Amino acid sequence: MISGLSKNSEDRVDVAQRKAAFRANCHIWGLQVRARIGCVIIQPNGEDDRRVDMVMIRGIVGLSQLRPHRPFVISSVQQLDRHDVSVRRVETAVPGLEGPEHAVNILREYCTEPLPEIRNRTTAQGTLVTEVLNRDVGTASAFTGFLCDVFRAHDRRYRGEGNPVLGLGSTIRYPVEVSIADTFVRAGTFGDDPLRFRSATRNILGMPGADGPDGDLLFTDDAVEHLGRGTEALHLPDHRRYPEMIADVMGRIGWDPDEFEAYRHRLPYPVMPSAIMTTLDLPEDPDPARSRA
Repeated sequence: MISGLSKNSEDRVDVAQRKAAFRANCHIWGLQVRARIGCVIIQPNGEDDRRVDMVMIRGIVGLSQLRPHRPFVISSVQQLDRHDVSVRRVETAVPGLEGPEHAVNILREYCTEPLPEIRNRTTAQGTLVTEVLNRDVGTASAFTGFLCDVFRAHDRRYRGEGNPVLGLGSTIRYPVEVSIADTFVRAGTFGDDPLRFRSATRNILGMPGADGPDGDLLFTDDAVEHLGRGTEALHLPDHRRYPEMIADVMGRIGWDPDEFEAYRHRLPYPVMPSAIMTTLDLPEDPDPARSRA
C-alpha cells in the first residue's frame, strides 16, 4: 500500500520483489543467466522498399548450471506471415558469414571455449529452437554464446490492414539477472528520428507458445532509451565486446553502422515466464496508390 503512494518507491519495491523471485528460481531450476542480450538490426530491403531486412543477434552471458546434462534453450525463433497467418519455416542462412556450425549460426569468436554441444530442432509449429547442452556445472564453466540470423524482406515497413506496428518480442523462461533488447535502425527507415518505441511485459503462464500480445499485461515500461548513432552508442558493461561484435557482423554483410540509430530496453530481473514486447507504430506508406494496391 505504501509503495503505491510514490512511483519511485513502487519501482524500487517491484525490482526488489523481482530480485527475490530471481534468487528463488535459480535454486529451484538449478541455473541462472547473468544477462540475456538481443539486438535486431533493421534497414529497408534493397529490392522491395516496402519491406525491411533484419539481422537478429541474440545470446546469453554467464549461463551457470547446477544440474548437468540438461538442455538449455538459448533461442527460439518463429517467422509469421501476417497476410495469411501461416507459419513459415525459419531460414538460417547468413549471407556473408561462415557456414552454420552444428546447423546453428554461431558467432564462435564471441563464445566461450570449449564450445558445448549446441543443436537445432524445429517444432511442429515451425519454431526453430536452439539448445545448449553444457555437461559441466558451476560458475567456473559458465557459458557465453551468441547466434546470428539474417532475414531478407522479413517484415513490412509501412502500416497496413492488420499490421499497424512493428513488434519485437522475447520470452523469459529462465532466471536472468538482466534482459537487454537493442534495436539498431538505419536512419529514415521508419520516418523521422528519434523513433518512439514502447515496451510491455505480459504473462504467458499456462499459455505455452503464446505470443506476447496473447498474454495478460503485467506492466508497461516505456523506458526505451535512444542511445545515439553508431556502434559506440551500444556500449554495454554486461559484455564489453558487444559493440565490436555488432560492428563485425554488419561489416561482413556490408552495412555501415554509422548510418544506424540505437535504441535500448533494459529490464533487471525480468519475471518468468513472461514475454517482453517492444513495439513501434509504423508510418503510412508515402505512396497511397501503392498502398491500396
